[in-house]
Amino acid sequence: MMKAITHLIFFLLCLFGIVRADTEIINFSLPLPPPSPSSTPFLSTNSDLLELSPSQPTIVNLTDSSPNQSFILNFQGLEKDYQKWTIRISWPGSSPTKIKIIPPDESFQFSIIGSSLSPRMYHPLIFHDLPYKPADQFRTPISILLEPLILGVIPRTALPTIYTILLAVVITGWNIPRILRLIENIINKLNVQSPAHLKQS
Repeated sequence: MMKAITHLIFFLLCLFGIVRADTEIINFSLPLPPPSPSSTPFLSTNSDLLELSPSQPTIVNLTDSSPNQSFILNFQGLEKDYQKWTIRISWPGSSPTKIKIIPPDESFQFSIIGSSLSPRMYHPLIFHDLPYKPADQFRTPISILLEPLILGVIPRTALPTIYTILLAVVITGWNIPRILRLIENIINKLNVQSPAHLKQS
């Protein structure tokens, strides 16, 4: 029974993620490691950094002229209570985009790099002769969410969904025997009435 409930919760959480949008997820543990010599350097100066706090989604636009964005993590003191964390990035399925995440290190910084997966329709003659810079053809709004992982596995924002699922399972399990008894009583009454109708005919 518990195994079936676990599979149901996992399926519904996956379905919930699919319905929302395309998603890229990175999980990490505290304390954060020092930067690796082979890692990609962060792409923004301190003045360009956006602060990302737990359970407060941040929305930015990635475009041709600004295809990347760097963030600094502000755990708001929750790093003392949670060791496992996740960063979830979502964007509309109508904007095919490849997202690369440069993981955070001990500086608490991480970067997102986006590139369009849609073909670009530049006309070589017209494009080079334009007296002005054309508008961005690639523009993808992305939502970035930082949150702790409960028990190292469950995102904190998923708890209400899990509670709702468990409540529905408990209520259904509680009422199933009553429903079955009701159906059985109806069938028994029909079986009792059927011979009487046959005798009258």
